[in-house]
Order: sequence, then C-alpha cells, then structure tokens
Amino acid sequence: MHIRPATDGDHMELARLIRVLQGHICSLDPLKRQTEDDAFDANEYIRLLVERVKHEEGVMLIAEDEGKPVGFVAGIIQREEEDPLERLSGADAVTGRVLELVVESAQRGKSVGSELMLAMEQYFRTHGCELIRVNCFAPNTGAHAFYRKLGFGDRAVDLLKML
Repeated sequence: MHIRPATDGDHMELARLIRVLQGHICSLDPLKRQTEDDAFDANEYIRLLVERVKHEEGVMLIAEDEGKPVGFVAGIIQREEEDPLERLSGADAVTGRVLELVVESAQRGKSVGSELMLAMEQYFRTHGCELIRVNCFAPNTGAHAFYRKLGFGDRAVDLLKML
C-alpha cells in the first residue's frame, strides 16, 4: 500500500470513494435523513471538499493498493475555535480536523484506515496541531470503535429528536 497526496486528476476516484461512504452511512441511518445514492451529488461534494481543504491549510491523502485508490482521508487545520462561545469557554488550540475518512468495503480490516490516519496525524504534527478532532456518525459503531482503537475519546454528543 502506498499513501500519497491527492491531485486534480483524482477527482473521479475521490467521488467514487465518497459514494461508497455515503452508501454505507445511508444503510446505517435509522432516521433515513441521509441523502440516498441518486440524490447525492458526489462530484459536487468532492469539489467543495477540495476547495475547503485548499482554503483551510489542509490535505487530502489517498491510499493506493497496486496503483488503485482504495481509500482517502481529508483534513484541515483550524487555528481557532469556530464557535466564539466555545472559544471563550475553553483553551484555544491549533486543531487538526479530519473531515472524511473513506476505505473501500473490501479493504476494511487491512490497516488502510490506520495508515491514512497515521499519515494525517503526521501532517497535523508538522503544522503545529495540538489535537485532532473527528466527527463520527453515531450509528456507525464500527467507525467509532476504529477511532477509539487509535486513541480517540468522546468529547461531545449531538442528540436528535424527530418532530
């Protein structure tokens, strides 16, 4: 396996991989609030993700197996807390934020995600980050266990109630 920075030529593979994640999340969503396959615009999502990564000192890294992309991670650097109320209530820290981590279904359990996260962690370290944040969809218990195994702990929980 090889990990490398994403390039402009990777757009179609990134869109394919984000469709994999979206399909997985849709299958787990008990409230059925996630956008289904046909309505999900993966190309636009990747365009916006790439734009945000470029704008916020980030990076997108691709994992390849025999030259074929099998996963990617996208992260940004946040120099101050986004929410002014949170900033006032806690210590400021340079934070690395993982926006997306996607691994093809057939590649899960083969350390692809761990290697991508390790590479992202190194990127964040070299850019002065003191901590890493990642959001995890609550029904995605496999992802939650994966992040815990990497040393992440719960910090906040969002609760929803349907009206």
